[in-house]
Amino acid sequence: MALHAHEFNELVALSRIERWLVIIPYTAEVTDGCYETGASLGEATGHRPVSSSVVVQHAPALGCVRVLQARDGAGRVVAHDRHRAARRGDGGFLAGTVDDEGDLSAVEGCIRLESLTVSGTDLTDLRALVCLEQVDAMLRIEDNALLTDLDDLSSLTSAGEIWIANNLALTDIGGLSSLQSVSDFTMYGNSVTSVAALHNLTEIAYDLELLEQQLRTVDGLENLQRVGGTLALKGAALEDLSGFRSLTTIGEQLWVVDTVALTDFTGLSPLEEIELHDAGDEYYQRSLYIVGNEGLTSFRGLEGLTELRGDVFIGANDALRDLTGLDNVARIEGDVQIWENGLYNLAGLESLTSVEELSIYGNGYLADIDALANLRDVGYVFDLSFNGSLTNVDGLTGLEHADLLFDSNGLQNLDGLINLQTGGYLWFYFNRDLSDISGLRNVREAEWIRLEHLKGYTTLDGVFPQLQHAAVSINECEGLISIGTIPNLRSGSVSAQGLDVQTIGSFPLFEEGSVSASSRELTSIGDFPSLTNLTTFYVNDSPYLADISGLSNVRYADYIGIGDTSLVNLDAFSNLQSANVVYVEDSGRLVDISGLDTASSTVLDARIRDNRLLCEDHIQSIFSDMTFGVLISTNNGTIGCEPK
Repeated sequence: MALHAHEFNELVALSRIERWLVIIPYTAEVTDGCYETGASLGEATGHRPVSSSVVVQHAPALGCVRVLQARDGAGRVVAHDRHRAARRGDGGFLAGTVDDEGDLSAVEGCIRLESLTVSGTDLTDLRALVCLEQVDAMLRIEDNALLTDLDDLSSLTSAGEIWIANNLALTDIGGLSSLQSVSDFTMYGNSVTSVAALHNLTEIAYDLELLEQQLRTVDGLENLQRVGGTLALKGAALEDLSGFRSLTTIGEQLWVVDTVALTDFTGLSPLEEIELHDAGDEYYQRSLYIVGNEGLTSFRGLEGLTELRGDVFIGANDALRDLTGLDNVARIEGDVQIWENGLYNLAGLESLTSVEELSIYGNGYLADIDALANLRDVGYVFDLSFNGSLTNVDGLTGLEHADLLFDSNGLQNLDGLINLQTGGYLWFYFNRDLSDISGLRNVREAEWIRLEHLKGYTTLDGVFPQLQHAAVSINECEGLISIGTIPNLRSGSVSAQGLDVQTIGSFPLFEEGSVSASSRELTSIGDFPSLTNLTTFYVNDSPYLADISGLSNVRYADYIGIGDTSLVNLDAFSNLQSANVVYVEDSGRLVDISGLDTASSTVLDARIRDNRLLCEDHIQSIFSDMTFGVLISTNNGTIGCEPK
C-alpha cells in the first residue's frame, strides 16, 4: 500500500481514526533529515496520538509514504506490511528489541516509538535513531560494549523512562542535550563523567538514579526542581552536589551509597521536603538511605528538612563523626537505624522530639547521646546496642515512655532514664559494666523489665518503689541473691534465674500473675501474701528448694510446674480451689501432694512423673475425682506405699 504524503494525511483526516500513535521514519528528502507528517496527523485527527498506532516508512525512491501498520482505537489493524512491522504477542506494533546483531533498520528514521531496547549489540553508534524525538515508554540502552556516545539521540526531547546501563565504553551522553521531559532516568555501569546534557530537565516524575563510578559532579542539573520518586546517587568519584542548586523536593527518598569523595550534602541546601508517597512497598517507605560512604563527615546541606515521613538508614559511614545538618528535623514518622558509623556523638539531632522506632548499634566510638535531650516519644522500640564506648544515657532525660533494648554497651548507669514512667519492654542485658540502675526508680508500669548480667547488686531493694505492674525478670546477675522487695507491685510476673539466687523476694501487694525461678542456690520461693490468682508457677533445676509457703493464699492457678526440687509436700496449695494443668516431676524428696486434693477435680492435665518417693496409690487417690481431665503418672514410688 503506497501513498504520497499529502494523500496519507488526507486519508487520516477523512477516516478520523482516533488516538493513533504515529512513528515517522527517516527520509533523506527533508532538509532536517526526518519526515514531519506527524504534526499534521495530530492536527488532522484532533487528538494527541497516544495509544493506537500507525507506523509509516518513507520510501525516498518512490517519493511516497508506505504504511507498515495502522490500528484504530478498537485495536483493529487497518493496514500492515508483514515484512517490516515488528509484532508483539497481542498483535500490536512494538518498535522493539534490537538483537545482538545490532539491526536498527526496523526503526530507522522513526520520530516516535512506544519503546525500544538496544541490548548486547556491537553497535558503535545509534545513527538509525537520529530522527527519534519521543519514546512513550522505555528507552533501554544496555550491555553495548563498543558504544561510546549518544550523539545520535540529539533529537530526543521526551521519554517515559531512560535506562542506560553497562555500556563500558560509553563516556559521553551529550547527545541527550535536547531532552526536556523524562519520567525515570537510570544510569550505571558506564564510563560517563558528566550529566551536563540534562540541563533542560526541570522535573523528573519518578526516579533519578545516577550510579556512575566516574561521575564527579552533577553539574548540568541546575534547573531540576523536583524528583518525584527516589534520588539515588552512587559512585566513588562523586564529590560535588552543587548541580542540585534548584532542587527543593524529593518525592520518596534520598539514597546515597558507596561514595568515597563525598564529604557532605552542601549541594542539596535548597531541599525542603522529602514527601514520601505510600506505595505499599517497604522500599518506598524510606526517606533517607545513606550507607557505605567512606568520606562522609556530616549531613551539612540538609538543614532545610524539618520532618521526615519515612524510614532513615545511616550505616557504615566510617568518617561520619556526627549528624550535623539534620539540626532542624523535629519529627521522623518512620524507623531510624544508625549503625556501624564512626560517630563520636549524635550532634545534629537536638531538635528531634519523636520517632517511630530508633536503633543505634555497632557504633564503636559513640561516647554520648546527649543530642537526644529533646526526644520525648519513641513509638515502638529504642534499640541501643553494641556501642562499647557509651557509658551513660544522660541524653535521654526527656523520655517518659519507651520500649528499650540496651544490649552490650559500655553503660555504667541508667541515670538518664530518671523521668521514664511507663514502658513496654525495658530490657537491659550484657552491659557488663552496669552497676547502677537507680535511674529506673520512677517507672510505674511496664510490660516486661528484664535484667541480665547486672553486677554490683545483692538485691534490688529500693530500685522499683513506684512499680505497680510489670513482668520482672532477672537472669545471671552475678552476686544477686534476691530481687528484694517491690512494695507496690500488684500484677504481672516475677522471675529469677541465676547461680546465686536464694529467694525471689518479697511482694506484699502482688495479687495476680506468674511466679518462676531456677537456681542451684534457691531455697525459698519468697513472700507473696496477697497472691490469690496464679497464672503460672514454674520452678525447675532448683535442687535445694524446700519452701514454697509464700504461695499459701493462692486460690486459682492456670499452670503449676514443679521439677527437680527438694520439696517434701505441696501443703502450700492447701487453699487452692482450681487448677488447669499440674506437672510435678523429678522431685526426689516429695512424698505428699495432699495440698492438691481440693483442686484436683478441676485439673484437665496432670502429669506426675519420676518422683521416686511419691506413692502411686497416693497419687491415684488425690486425683480420683478428676471429672474431665487426664492423669499421667509414671516412674513414681512403689504401689501400696503410704505417704510419709
